[in-house]
Amino acid sequence: MSVSSHASSFAAPRTDAAGRVALIGLSLAEMQATFAAHSLPGFRAKQVWHWIYHRGARDFESMANLPKDMRALLTEKYSIERPSVVTEQKSSDGTIKWLLAMADGQQIEAVFIPEAERGTLCVSSQVGCTLTCKFCHTGTQPLVRNLGPHEILQQIMHARDMLGEWPKPGEKAVSGEGRDLTNIVMMGMGEPLYNYQNVAKDHALHLRRRAADC
Repeated sequence: MSVSSHASSFAAPRTDAAGRVALIGLSLAEMQATFAAHSLPGFRAKQVWHWIYHRGARDFESMANLPKDMRALLTEKYSIERPSVVTEQKSSDGTIKWLLAMADGQQIEAVFIPEAERGTLCVSSQVGCTLTCKFCHTGTQPLVRNLGPHEILQQIMHARDMLGEWPKPGEKAVSGEGRDLTNIVMMGMGEPLYNYQNVAKDHALHLRRRAADC
Protein backbone atom coordinates (compact mmCIF):
# COMPACT_ATOMS: atom_id res chain seq x y z
CA MET A 1 0.00 0.00 0.00
CA SER A 2 1.37 3.42 -0.96
CA VAL A 3 1.70 6.21 1.61
CA SER A 4 -1.10 8.17 -0.10
CA SER A 5 -3.52 5.23 -0.20
CA HIS A 6 -2.60 4.41 3.41
CA ALA A 7 -3.51 7.96 4.45
CA SER A 8 -6.88 7.84 2.71
CA SER A 9 -7.73 4.35 3.99
CA PHE A 10 -7.14 5.36 7.61
CA ALA A 11 -8.40 8.94 7.43
CA ALA A 12 -9.60 10.72 10.58
CA PRO A 13 -13.21 11.93 10.94
CA ARG A 14 -13.62 15.71 11.03
CA THR A 15 -17.05 15.72 12.67
CA ASP A 16 -18.10 14.94 16.23
CA ALA A 17 -21.11 12.94 17.42
CA ALA A 18 -23.34 15.99 16.90
CA GLY A 19 -22.16 16.39 13.32
CA ARG A 20 -20.18 19.56 14.04
CA VAL A 21 -17.05 20.14 11.93
CA ALA A 22 -13.74 20.85 13.69
CA LEU A 23 -12.39 24.32 12.88
CA ILE A 24 -9.08 23.53 14.56
CA GLY A 25 -6.63 22.36 11.91
CA LEU A 26 -7.99 24.50 9.07
CA SER A 27 -5.64 26.98 7.46
CA LEU A 28 -6.77 30.61 7.49
CA ALA A 29 -7.70 30.37 3.80
CA GLU A 30 -9.75 27.22 4.48
CA MET A 31 -11.48 28.90 7.41
CA GLN A 32 -12.30 31.92 5.27
CA ALA A 33 -13.77 29.64 2.59
CA THR A 34 -15.80 27.82 5.26
CA PHE A 35 -17.17 31.11 6.59
CA ALA A 36 -17.90 32.36 3.08
CA ALA A 37 -20.36 29.47 2.69
CA HIS A 38 -22.39 31.20 5.44
CA SER A 39 -21.95 34.65 3.81
CA LEU A 40 -19.54 35.67 6.57
CA PRO A 41 -16.75 38.10 5.54
CA GLY A 42 -13.10 37.12 5.62
CA PHE A 43 -12.26 39.35 8.56
CA ARG A 44 -14.59 37.26 10.75
CA ALA A 45 -12.45 34.21 10.01
CA LYS A 46 -9.36 36.19 11.04
CA GLN A 47 -11.06 37.10 14.32
CA VAL A 48 -11.93 33.47 15.06
CA TRP A 49 -8.41 32.39 14.03
CA HIS A 50 -6.99 34.84 16.57
CA TRP A 51 -9.32 33.62 19.33
CA ILE A 52 -8.43 29.98 18.67
CA TYR A 53 -4.66 30.15 18.18
CA HIS A 54 -3.63 33.30 20.04
CA ARG A 55 -6.09 33.42 22.94
CA GLY A 56 -6.81 29.70 23.40
CA ALA A 57 -10.60 30.10 23.29
CA ARG A 58 -12.45 26.86 24.05
CA ASP A 59 -15.94 27.94 23.02
CA PHE A 60 -17.48 30.49 20.68
CA GLU A 61 -19.41 32.29 23.41
CA SER A 62 -16.15 33.68 24.79
CA MET A 63 -15.42 35.43 21.46
CA ALA A 64 -16.83 38.75 22.61
CA ASN A 65 -16.21 40.72 19.38
CA LEU A 66 -18.40 38.38 17.29
CA PRO A 67 -22.13 39.07 16.78
CA LYS A 68 -24.42 36.95 18.93
CA ASP A 69 -26.12 35.31 15.95
CA MET A 70 -22.74 34.39 14.47
CA ARG A 71 -21.64 32.79 17.73
CA ALA A 72 -24.88 30.78 17.76
CA LEU A 73 -24.28 29.63 14.17
CA LEU A 74 -20.70 28.58 14.89
CA THR A 75 -21.73 26.74 18.06
CA GLU A 76 -24.34 24.79 16.09
CA LYS A 77 -22.17 23.92 13.07
CA TYR A 78 -18.57 23.82 14.30
CA SER A 79 -16.40 22.76 17.23
CA ILE A 80 -13.16 23.98 18.80
CA GLU A 81 -13.17 21.59 21.74
CA ARG A 82 -10.13 19.78 23.07
CA PRO A 83 -9.94 16.01 23.57
CA SER A 84 -11.40 14.77 26.84
CA VAL A 85 -8.94 13.57 29.49
CA VAL A 86 -9.35 9.90 30.37
CA THR A 87 -6.41 9.78 32.78
CA GLU A 88 -3.58 12.08 33.80
CA GLN A 89 -0.40 10.77 35.41
CA LYS A 90 2.25 13.02 36.94
CA SER A 91 5.76 11.85 37.78
CA SER A 92 7.98 13.20 40.55
CA ASP A 93 10.26 14.73 37.89
CA GLY A 94 7.37 16.79 36.48
CA THR A 95 6.60 14.58 33.49
CA ILE A 96 2.87 14.48 32.69
CA LYS A 97 1.21 11.75 30.61
CA TRP A 98 -2.33 12.20 29.35
CA LEU A 99 -4.60 9.52 27.93
CA LEU A 100 -6.92 11.52 25.69
CA ALA A 101 -10.18 10.55 24.00
CA MET A 102 -10.88 12.04 20.59
CA ALA A 103 -14.35 13.01 19.34
CA ASP A 104 -15.09 9.47 18.11
CA GLY A 105 -13.95 7.88 21.38
CA GLN A 106 -10.58 6.62 20.11
CA GLN A 107 -7.82 7.11 22.69
CA ILE A 108 -4.25 8.32 22.26
CA GLU A 109 -1.42 9.50 24.52
CA ALA A 110 0.44 12.80 24.81
CA VAL A 111 3.39 13.32 27.16
CA PHE A 112 4.98 16.53 28.46
CA ILE A 113 8.61 16.21 29.58
CA PRO A 114 10.08 19.22 31.43
CA GLU A 115 13.82 19.81 31.54
CA ALA A 116 16.01 22.58 32.89
CA GLU A 117 16.16 24.58 29.65
CA ARG A 118 13.21 23.25 27.65
CA GLY A 119 9.87 21.49 27.81
CA THR A 120 9.06 18.85 25.24
CA LEU A 121 5.60 17.65 24.25
CA CYS A 122 5.35 14.23 22.58
CA VAL A 123 2.20 14.03 20.47
CA SER A 124 0.57 11.05 18.80
CA SER A 125 -0.07 10.92 15.06
CA GLN A 126 -1.99 7.62 14.88
CA VAL A 127 -4.30 5.39 16.90
CA GLY A 128 -2.44 2.10 17.10
CA CYS A 129 0.52 1.13 14.95
CA THR A 130 1.51 -0.88 11.87
CA LEU A 131 5.19 -1.48 12.57
CA THR A 132 5.06 -4.40 15.07
CA CYS A 133 8.45 -3.55 16.62
CA LYS A 134 9.31 -6.41 18.99
CA PHE A 135 10.58 -4.10 21.74
CA CYS A 136 7.39 -1.99 21.82
CA HIS A 137 4.06 -2.95 23.38
CA THR A 138 2.24 -0.55 21.06
CA GLY A 139 3.48 -2.67 18.17
CA THR A 140 1.12 -5.40 19.31
CA GLN A 141 -1.87 -3.09 18.72
CA PRO A 142 -3.36 -2.91 15.20
CA LEU A 143 -3.58 0.41 13.43
CA VAL A 144 -7.07 1.87 13.86
CA ARG A 145 -6.68 5.14 11.98
CA ASN A 146 -4.55 8.23 11.45
CA LEU A 147 -5.11 11.38 13.46
CA GLY A 148 -6.23 14.45 11.55
CA PRO A 149 -4.34 17.76 11.74
CA HIS A 150 -7.08 19.04 14.08
CA GLU A 151 -6.46 16.13 16.48
CA ILE A 152 -2.69 16.65 16.48
CA LEU A 153 -3.19 20.36 17.15
CA GLN A 154 -5.73 19.58 19.86
CA GLN A 155 -3.01 17.75 21.80
CA ILE A 156 -0.78 20.83 21.67
CA MET A 157 -3.63 23.12 22.69
CA HIS A 158 -4.58 20.79 25.55
CA ALA A 159 -1.01 20.92 26.85
CA ARG A 160 -1.02 24.72 26.67
CA ASP A 161 -4.30 24.70 28.61
CA MET A 162 -2.80 22.55 31.36
CA LEU A 163 0.44 24.56 31.49
CA GLY A 164 -1.37 27.91 31.64
CA GLU A 165 0.32 29.24 28.49
CA TRP A 166 -2.59 31.16 26.98
CA PRO A 167 -2.60 34.90 27.73
CA LYS A 168 -5.20 36.19 30.16
CA PRO A 169 -7.65 38.87 28.98
CA GLY A 170 -5.74 42.08 28.31
CA GLU A 171 -2.35 40.34 28.15
CA LYS A 172 -0.20 39.83 25.07
CA ALA A 173 0.68 36.33 23.86
CA VAL A 174 3.43 34.66 25.88
CA SER A 175 6.81 34.92 24.14
CA GLY A 176 8.90 31.83 23.36
CA GLU A 177 11.22 32.57 26.29
CA GLY A 178 8.32 32.62 28.74
CA ARG A 179 6.86 29.27 27.75
CA ASP A 180 7.18 25.95 29.53
CA LEU A 181 6.39 24.21 26.23
CA THR A 182 9.26 24.87 23.81
CA ASN A 183 9.62 21.69 21.72
CA ILE A 184 7.17 19.36 19.99
CA VAL A 185 8.11 15.86 18.81
CA MET A 186 6.13 12.95 17.40
CA MET A 187 5.32 10.09 19.75
CA GLY A 188 7.06 6.75 19.18
CA MET A 189 3.74 4.93 18.86
CA GLY A 190 2.75 4.76 15.21
CA GLU A 191 4.80 6.05 12.32
CA PRO A 192 4.38 9.78 11.55
CA LEU A 193 5.53 9.42 7.94
CA TYR A 194 2.59 7.10 7.24
CA ASN A 195 0.47 10.11 8.20
CA TYR A 196 2.71 12.64 6.50
CA GLN A 197 -0.10 14.75 4.99
CA ASN A 198 -1.67 15.62 8.34
CA VAL A 199 1.63 15.87 10.25
CA ALA A 200 3.03 18.26 7.65
CA LYS A 201 -0.12 20.39 7.64
CA ASP A 202 -0.17 20.54 11.43
CA HIS A 203 3.50 21.57 11.48
CA ALA A 204 2.85 24.36 8.98
CA LEU A 205 -0.13 25.66 10.98
CA HIS A 206 1.85 25.64 14.21
CA LEU A 207 4.79 27.49 12.63
CA ARG A 208 2.44 30.17 11.26
CA ARG A 209 0.87 30.66 14.67
CA ARG A 210 4.26 30.84 16.40
CA ALA A 211 5.52 33.35 13.84
CA ALA A 212 2.44 35.52 14.42
CA ASP A 213 3.18 35.55 18.16
CA CYS A 214 6.65 37.05 17.63
